[in-house]
Amino acid sequence: MKATGFSVRATALRRRFLHSVSALVLAGLSVSPVFAQSAPAPFEPSTTVSFEGSVLFNEGGTAFGGAEAQAFLGDLAPLGPGSDGMGFGLSIGRTIDPSWDWRIGGHVAALGDATSRDVDDDAFAESRFDFQYLDAELGYRPELGAPFGGRLFAGGRVLHADSTIAYGYDDPGSDKIGNYGGDSEIWAAGPRLGAEASIPLGDTPFSFNVSAAGSALFTGSEQNYDYLRMNGASLVGSGSASRSVDSPLWNAEASASLAYRLGPALSVEVGYRAQQWWDLAPSLDGATDDGSVTLGSADLLVHSGFLRLTATVP
Repeated sequence: MKATGFSVRATALRRRFLHSVSALVLAGLSVSPVFAQSAPAPFEPSTTVSFEGSVLFNEGGTAFGGAEAQAFLGDLAPLGPGSDGMGFGLSIGRTIDPSWDWRIGGHVAALGDATSRDVDDDAFAESRFDFQYLDAELGYRPELGAPFGGRLFAGGRVLHADSTIAYGYDDPGSDKIGNYGGDSEIWAAGPRLGAEASIPLGDTPFSFNVSAAGSALFTGSEQNYDYLRMNGASLVGSGSASRSVDSPLWNAEASASLAYRLGPALSVEVGYRAQQWWDLAPSLDGATDDGSVTLGSADLLVHSGFLRLTATVP
């Protein structure tokens, strides 16, 4: 009887042990998917392509119309470096790892012509200015904590600009007769630094984005102005003038935009940008009746409203 009682107790203990092991195994199986789901997803690099169109509002300085030029050309109004216009941009970038990426982008600013005529329509002036630039940068995304996103970047900018200033007069009663025109071309390059930030607006597909950047561009060249004095179809005289550019061309820009996520890989963005360029545009500060001119430089302030479409692919 004692052996039988011991056997019964052993059997009961064995059953309890097996039940405990089974419970632990089931608990492990039920918990392990939770751990698997909480593990961070592996990093997958992606490529981002953006296309941008913008309307440009030009508030530049005076590119034509110094006191001497006004005395020579009568009642012509001063002109800025071109007028309002259109802008286009294209950029491509790729992530290297969760913190680093690179981006290359180009922009074209096509400004309209700024024109002026005197009250008697016997004197005119025209100013045109266009510029393009290419940016290459390396970006770093610091850990800011959800839901904010930030990016610091450093790189370089290459700038090309064209300027045309033409003027003339037709007053047979005096010696003021003839048409003049001159062109200038600028190439510059230098470092560029900036920062970006993005703030999601709650659980909506909207986000608010801001950015700011600055660059110092070096030319080490001359602004050349070649002019012709025409009387009708006859060439009366010609000449040239030049101005050395040995100081940096400074640029500062900032933007703010509202982005809407159309899907996992597509977004549209509407925003505003301001770009300030110091001493970028060539200016004609003085002119005489023999065609000789005095050259200078003018600042350029461009405001723009832009629309950007961005696609992200693996």
